[in-house]
Amino acid sequence: MLQLLHVDDNPFDLELTSLYLQKVSEDLKIEWAASAGEAVERIGSQEFHCILCDYQMPETDGLELLRSLRRSGNDIPFILLTCQSYEGLAGKALDLGADDFFMKESSLAHYRRLLDSIVRTVATRRLQSECDEAWVALLENIRQTRKLRRALDSRKRGIARSA
Repeated sequence: MLQLLHVDDNPFDLELTSLYLQKVSEDLKIEWAASAGEAVERIGSQEFHCILCDYQMPETDGLELLRSLRRSGNDIPFILLTCQSYEGLAGKALDLGADDFFMKESSLAHYRRLLDSIVRTVATRRLQSECDEAWVALLENIRQTRKLRRALDSRKRGIARSA
């Protein structure tokens, strides 16, 4: 089951998104935060697989929340949602580390595309994490092999000298 945090100051948008996403998949648990500050608190106390975040919110917008998360080293998948088109907003969001960008719509097809993006983004991030872990393990294995090889070579030299 995927755990999503949907951040939006509009209760209607929160409810609509949850309703439609759960229509296209029963394998989601969606929790809400009405502000960036509330989102940060929830992220600090719970594990989420992905964040869906509105762009325009009072106090802190979605880009600022994204910037703050990335600066703190949090690489949770992040999808920015907006109801208005802003010149360059998608590019700016992606440059800051957003995984995707969607205009808000109210069609079932839109929510299927959003769900596909969520699933793909979470799977990609998991695979990337597994690859990073495997890479670290491989480097450690190489380091240990070199250490053992040096010890074995040193022992062989010691045996050759004593013979």
